[in-house]
Amino acid sequence: MVRLVRAEVGKGLLVEPEGVKLWHVIEGSPQALKALEEGKKGHSRRATLQEYLTTGKTQTELQPIARVKHPETVGRNLLRSMQLVYPHLPEDIRQEYPTPKQALRARSRAQSEASIRRIRQGMDKYHRTDIEKIEFTEAHLQHIKEAMAHHSKAIQEGTYTGKPVGRPRKNATPTTKPTTQEHQKRSI
Repeated sequence: MVRLVRAEVGKGLLVEPEGVKLWHVIEGSPQALKALEEGKKGHSRRATLQEYLTTGKTQTELQPIARVKHPETVGRNLLRSMQLVYPHLPEDIRQEYPTPKQALRARSRAQSEASIRRIRQGMDKYHRTDIEKIEFTEAHLQHIKEAMAHHSKAIQEGTYTGKPVGRPRKNATPTTKPTTQEHQKRSI
């Protein structure tokens, strides 16, 4: 669900991202802000959640604001922050996002400039026109054909002495199992 906002510059309409909309709802609720700012890490918790919802910054880019060492920790902190705020959100928002985790995903659904760049890089990797193909010379291809013909001929004549090719045939002679006496001789 997106809300259209009248643009200051130009005549068109801008689409307000889901995360920005969610942050405005959080900001409009004094109880939600109070729950978010409680404790000794309240200020960084609020700043991290606000930056995540209102900008296109990745969790890696939010590490300095969150004052943590790993991007995974930023994600856990964001989820905890949303869990603190979620009970204080209006009923219509809680119906739109049944869980705090889904509320956070509202921002990640919208593609930021950074995510669009990563997607394009990934697509370019697989859709390149200059894919490195192995090309054989005509002499090499001719040599492979001759070797395959020689190999097939040797198999047909029964003179092939290399490793067995393919799965065993039904009409092949079964291997005989050693008798009990032979087996006892081998184990001694």
